[in-house]
Amino acid sequence: MKPPLDARDSILLLLKQERTLSTTELAERLAVTYEAVRQHLIALEREGLVRRRVLRPSEKPVGRPNAVYALTRDGDHRFAKRYDELASALIAAIDGRLGADAMHEVLAAIADERVRRWAPLLRGRMLDRRVEMLRGIYLDDDPYMRVESGAGDPLLIEHNCPYLDVAMRTPAVCSTTVTALRRLLGYEVVREERFQNGDRRCVFRVALDEPSSDDSFRLEPARGRD
Repeated sequence: MKPPLDARDSILLLLKQERTLSTTELAERLAVTYEAVRQHLIALEREGLVRRRVLRPSEKPVGRPNAVYALTRDGDHRFAKRYDELASALIAAIDGRLGADAMHEVLAAIADERVRRWAPLLRGRMLDRRVEMLRGIYLDDDPYMRVESGAGDPLLIEHNCPYLDVAMRTPAVCSTTVTALRRLLGYEVVREERFQNGDRRCVFRVALDEPSSDDSFRLEPARGRD
């Protein structure tokens, strides 16, 4: 049995179902006071989950309140999505119907886009700073990615891949990250541990003894180097 929704979750659910509701309408639906709903809406708006919109005269039937609330994009994302299944289905369709060459082009284009976005940010910076900045290659200020840079090669270690479901079904997508890192850092990059092998993390080693100027997209080997 699912636990009962708290008041804020109930407000979000009603806005998801009805698109827009006023404070009064929400209070009536939830059988709580106007002031209680108002306080919850203030908190939800502060968190970026709902937005208030003042109705234009042409939108305001007789008796309709002057303002309504609706979910923001972040608020809508609180509800279950199945993007990973869609992505996996698209990848499978490209591979199955258009063939390996088309798949290679699509993955290469994804790597190109990552390089295009990151290259201006990294230009002119020392290698250690570039490696540190690339902690955000998956997520801005990624709390699950860390850098280890001792006496050996620098390591980028990701503990929570945001694309895990897709990557488990189609490991080739991980080559976009390896390719982008290689091109942005100018050295070969080897994924020595990987979620697909049961390692529960991915470890990207920047091979400082192997400079690279190769801009091509390459599928990484099935396993990292020993």
